[in-house]
Amino acid sequence: MSQVIPINDQARAGLEQPSRWQADRSAYAKLGKDLLAGLEATFRFVFVLLASPILIVLMPLRRLWVVKMTANIMSFARLVVAPVVILGYFLPSILQQGDITKWTTWVVGIALLDGIDGPCARYLDAETDLGKILDPLADKIMMVCLVLAYVIGTIHETGWLLVPPLLVVIVWVFHVELNLVKVSTKLIAPMVLRMEVAHPGANVWGKIKFNVQMAAFLVGFMFLIHDPTNQFGPVTTVVLLGIARWLADKSLTRHRWEYIWLVVLSQINPPAPQVDVQFPIRLALATRFPLERFGRVA
Repeated sequence: MSQVIPINDQARAGLEQPSRWQADRSAYAKLGKDLLAGLEATFRFVFVLLASPILIVLMPLRRLWVVKMTANIMSFARLVVAPVVILGYFLPSILQQGDITKWTTWVVGIALLDGIDGPCARYLDAETDLGKILDPLADKIMMVCLVLAYVIGTIHETGWLLVPPLLVVIVWVFHVELNLVKVSTKLIAPMVLRMEVAHPGANVWGKIKFNVQMAAFLVGFMFLIHDPTNQFGPVTTVVLLGIARWLADKSLTRHRWEYIWLVVLSQINPPAPQVDVQFPIRLALATRFPLERFGRVA
């Protein structure tokens, strides 16, 4: 017969208290979350600050249809102008070792539109599903143009030696975004078109990620022009792209939560006569969402 050994209050308190390592880990985790929250709030403030001159002018006119289309016009302008500026003027200037200051200013200006179209849409009461689709589409088109320009410029200046590892890094970085586009196109877009849910749109982590990607390629371009043999340029580009990959993971995690809840909400009052109760689970599996966060799934 086993004997039950009583535990005094001091021993019980020792069992209940976390170890020093666990306490330190929890404290660092809390510090990291607070720093990320501060970073997110800082970028939101910067985007609103950049958009404030436009908002001050357009606020009294926000009931006009053309004013409500301001954010969509910005996204469409980026979609059309970015390929022309980057591939038509920016890349030839690099290949000819010309002055790229003017075209760099154009590229940075196009990127800034990505940050201010969101505040314009929110404060002018002009958020639309079309704008939420145009905005990330314009980002992807611009990134594709920058990747093409950087790869072609690298081949022109340094040969093919750096191209294979560079392409590996680029595929690794943009794989997250391709996964998000695939899930959004196949699962969320049909629900938006059927007007079952509203499109969640971009989040601030995606905006930060886009700006870090822009900085990575601009640094790479500067070194291609002024010192193509200096390895610090491609190394810095790769490091910044790695940071962008981490930010893309943050953005994708936020979108996964949004998509899961969109599906759950659409199933609460579905327009179709049959309710597919397994659809949220299938969506979680398709997006590689950690199901354990929901607890045990029957």
